[in-house]
Amino acid sequence: MRKAYRDLEDYIVDLFNNTDGVVHWNNKIYNRIVACKPYPQKGGGECKTDVYVLLNNIDEGTVAEIKISVKKDDAEFLANKLTAPVAEDLLGSNWKQILTESIDLIKERFISKKNDLAFLKPNSGEIDANFTLGWKLEVTNKERTLSSPLKLTNNEIVKIIFKGENQTLEKKDAVIFSNTIQKNSGIAEYLINGNIDKYSNAQDVIDDLINLDTYDAGDIYLVFTANNFRYKANKADGARTLAIAVKWSVKNNRLSPEIIFDEPLIYQGERDMMPLIKQCLIQLKINDFSDIDIEKIKPNED
Repeated sequence: MRKAYRDLEDYIVDLFNNTDGVVHWNNKIYNRIVACKPYPQKGGGECKTDVYVLLNNIDEGTVAEIKISVKKDDAEFLANKLTAPVAEDLLGSNWKQILTESIDLIKERFISKKNDLAFLKPNSGEIDANFTLGWKLEVTNKERTLSSPLKLTNNEIVKIIFKGENQTLEKKDAVIFSNTIQKNSGIAEYLINGNIDKYSNAQDVIDDLINLDTYDAGDIYLVFTANNFRYKANKADGARTLAIAVKWSVKNNRLSPEIIFDEPLIYQGERDMMPLIKQCLIQLKINDFSDIDIEKIKPNED
C-alpha cells in the first residue's frame, strides 16, 4: 500500500516539476513551479505533507505554496500494521491516549471473549489449537466486525490525521528541496483523493484539491484483528505489534488470560506473548498436540 501511495506522490511531484507554461491558483497565474516531497529534520517517519509545491510569478514577484496530503481514491486503510512510530505519524504525540480512549469504548467486547481465546480451528485442512496473543490494529474508514470509532471530533480528525498540527516540530518544520527547513511545511493544507490515471498535468491536480479547513472526514475506525499462536504450526500470525495484548498464565490447572488494554503497541505477539503461552502449556504438561484437551484447559472465568 505504501508503494502505491509513493507512486502517486512521485507522479504528482513530477507533474509540477515538468510544467511547461503556467498554472492558475487562487485567481493568480504562476509561471515558475517546483515541487518536492518533504521529510522530517531528523528521525524516522513522514510528514503529513506528501507534496510541497512552490509557485512563483517571476514577472510580478508573487509567491505561493501548496501543501498537499495525497490519498488514493480506492484506499480504505489510513494505516495498517500499526506500530508505535506509525501511530505517532498518524495521530501525533498523544497517540497513546487517543488509542486507549477509543479502545475503552469497546473494552467489554474483548472481556466477553476471555473464555474463547483458546480454541480448535482448521489450518490448511488440519485441525490446530489456537491461542490468541492479542489484537493487531488498523485504521480505516469502514466499520468492521471488531472495530471502534476513533474518539475524535471531525475537527480533531482533520487537524491530527490529515493536517498533522500536533506532529513533532521536526515533522512540522520539514526539510524541502533537500536542504531547506521551512516552517510548517510538513502541515498539510489540502487533500487530494485520486490516482495516476486521473491527472495529466499540474493544473488537473490543482483543480482537484480539497481544502482541509472545510473537509468532512467522515467516520474513522480502529479495526482489531486477532493474532493467534498455532500450536502445530509453532508460530503466530506474523511478527505484528499488538494494540491489545493477552498475557497468559495458569490458574487452577486452566489457562487464564489477562487482557492488557492500557499498553497499546508495546508488545509483539510472536516475540513477547507467544513464549508465555508456550510456558503455560508446558506447565499443563502439554508436550504434543495429542496432549491437548481444549475443553479442559481453556479459560473458564466469570
